[in-house]
Amino acid sequence: LACDATPFAREPLALLPADAFEHGVLELSKKIFFSTLPTLRAAVLLFVFNFLALLVYHWPGVVKYGPLSENGARPDYVDNGIAHCVLCTFMFIGGSELGLGWYRLDVLYEHFPGTIGCLNIFGLAFCLLLYVKGLRSPSGPDAGTSGHGFIFDYYWGTELYPRLFGVDVKKFVNCRFSMTYWQLAGISFAAASYYKHGRVDPGVLLCAISQ
Repeated sequence: LACDATPFAREPLALLPADAFEHGVLELSKKIFFSTLPTLRAAVLLFVFNFLALLVYHWPGVVKYGPLSENGARPDYVDNGIAHCVLCTFMFIGGSELGLGWYRLDVLYEHFPGTIGCLNIFGLAFCLLLYVKGLRSPSGPDAGTSGHGFIFDYYWGTELYPRLFGVDVKKFVNCRFSMTYWQLAGISFAAASYYKHGRVDPGVLLCAISQ
């Protein structure tokens, strides 16, 4: 998306300097690392984003059930994905300069590097939390160590359907935060392309609409 949003820029990657590829992989890795350090504004953006997503998570809908696990657990899900998609889109656009004027529509693009840093750190810490939870306080019968060591269990997970305070972790992270951010990022990056170049790029616009 960063590349698509700036198709006419001289840089190979919009978020990196023009000479980023001229000094080898190690130097490129250092530039990427330092250009994606966490920022306070990115952290606040993510907090507000997830707080609103959590509110919409509890939007009413028909309860449906997943497949039966090996140990007899059947997860239940509230079918409110379409409502979540529509509500989050309207909230995002409504808070921008097209509505209440709290931020520019390209806010996700502008804070994208810092967002990457925040998510990298949070993801590592959250995986550790889920690792310990699955061993000490699992949400269902499908939990425990795989027997392949800490590294494997850390990334693989120690329970099948983890829940925190009644929230299905997999559903929220994958289907509410990640997919919603993906969709809204398309809108934000398309706006960034328009602001930077003064015209609508059909490819970027189509990418945003298709999400």
